[in-house]
Amino acid sequence: MKRLFFWSGIATLAGGCVLIGMLLSDYKHDQRLVEQFYSSEPKKTAGEGQEGAKPEPLKLPPLDTEIVIEPDGHLSVDVVTIDTATSSQEEEPSTLWKDPPNTGDKVGTLNIPRIQAEIPIWEGTRDHELDRGLGRHESTHLPGLGVTVLAGHRETAMAKAGEIEEGDELIIETAEGTFRYKVFKLWVADADDRTVVVPSDEQVLKVYTCWPLWAGADTEERYVIEAKLVE
Repeated sequence: MKRLFFWSGIATLAGGCVLIGMLLSDYKHDQRLVEQFYSSEPKKTAGEGQEGAKPEPLKLPPLDTEIVIEPDGHLSVDVVTIDTATSSQEEEPSTLWKDPPNTGDKVGTLNIPRIQAEIPIWEGTRDHELDRGLGRHESTHLPGLGVTVLAGHRETAMAKAGEIEEGDELIIETAEGTFRYKVFKLWVADADDRTVVVPSDEQVLKVYTCWPLWAGADTEERYVIEAKLVE
């Protein structure tokens, strides 16, 4: 009987040792998992977690990006180019002179406030137009679209040409709008100087007449009044 109790005690003691060994093994395993978790935690940057430290600003995609949600739920970001030049051109108002004048039609009126002159402007430079005021060279641009060249007789339309000075305002009033120019140059050109009537995109008004300005004088020259568009 005593031997039975002895061997039962030995068996119980051995089972306890095995159980303790298993518990110790599980504890060491859990301890390793905890150490691996903390060792894999991202390192804090300098100043992070300190009182008063400023967080890094949120970085947003640039304005010229396109964010697309794919069918599988993922986001894709594409950089797109915005043509600002084209956009600004599309926003500009339409070109003036939707109804350009025909030869012989009235274009408008040239108003010179300082010398109190108002002169009608006609389309073309035939006698039919020049006998009634200033004639616009049809090879040049209409006002506001580039170089505009007007011609007039010194005895009639341009009788006050000698009173015009640099800095004077020349105003062309038309049904399409009002164009304000400022005189910056007065000069004399040969009668065959074709540069006076060469078209270009420069916003300039040229008004010319025969030189010298007094009636009846022989002339082989032209008096040119040149002004820049200011409004």
